[in-house]
Amino acid sequence: RRDTPSDNNNDGDDTTKKRSSKKDKKEKKKKKDKKKDKKKHHHRDKHSVEAVATATNTLSSPPLPSPPLPNVVVATSATPSKSSSKLSSKVKLDLSPWEASCERLVSRILKLDFVTAMHFDAPLVQKFPDLAKIYKSIVAEPMDLGTLRHLLITHAIADPVEFVRLGRLICDNAKTFNAGPDAASVRVRETADHLSYFFYVMILWWLFDSLCVEMNVLPDAEPLRRQWRTDRFSAVQTLKFTESKPNKECVKVLRALMSQKQVKDRWPFMEPAGVLFKDLPPTYYEIVKQPMDLKTVRIY
Repeated sequence: RRDTPSDNNNDGDDTTKKRSSKKDKKEKKKKKDKKKDKKKHHHRDKHSVEAVATATNTLSSPPLPSPPLPNVVVATSATPSKSSSKLSSKVKLDLSPWEASCERLVSRILKLDFVTAMHFDAPLVQKFPDLAKIYKSIVAEPMDLGTLRHLLITHAIADPVEFVRLGRLICDNAKTFNAGPDAASVRVRETADHLSYFFYVMILWWLFDSLCVEMNVLPDAEPLRRQWRTDRFSAVQTLKFTESKPNKECVKVLRALMSQKQVKDRWPFMEPAGVLFKDLPPTYYEIVKQPMDLKTVRIY
């Protein structure tokens, strides 16, 4: 079949329509792009105008006065905060040998759980402000382990004898203020006895034995050493525990004795003498009828 002229005309019309529709789409797309560009330029101009306005306002208006600095209250408590740990470590370098030994010992005692639980670590008035009036009327010279450590760091303690006096004063104050018959007061007094005994043994016997003799603080070491042994024995015999939890109290004391890191001073008491000393003479068991050591006590 041959194409007629009318058919050719129809085909030409279709192609022209397609071309015109493509042109229309392109023109519409260009218009949309122009509108987007206008909006972008409008926002830019708006922001620039606002920036200029704020700049002129700041230049014309006088500068505002700076807010006053808050009043910084310097804590006068005895226990230094954690933020001042670097400062305290620098101060420790200036301590004398006996001050450094005492500071290490007080720091170890402060790590015991019952010390914090029974409020031996900080001034009682700071923890319980309501008791300040009655506490000051009963206790003439307040003292706590945190204050004791602070006095050591600031060189406010004259000699080891004064350090021992202040350490025992902590326990005496606790027993004086908690002299009532109630269960809480009894508990505090028993804890003070534990702390006093621990302080007495670890300082007077273990720490200051040779040091005090060298400094001529104590006239003769041997008679005093015998007296300390008698006092320790009597302290253990008269130490009273609560009837409800006696085992728990004993475990606390045993844990405190075995938690110290001075193995060079504690090792003869850790294991039985027959284990530590292989050449132990047989007369030992004739003299010592009932051998005992810390590990055996822990097993019991």
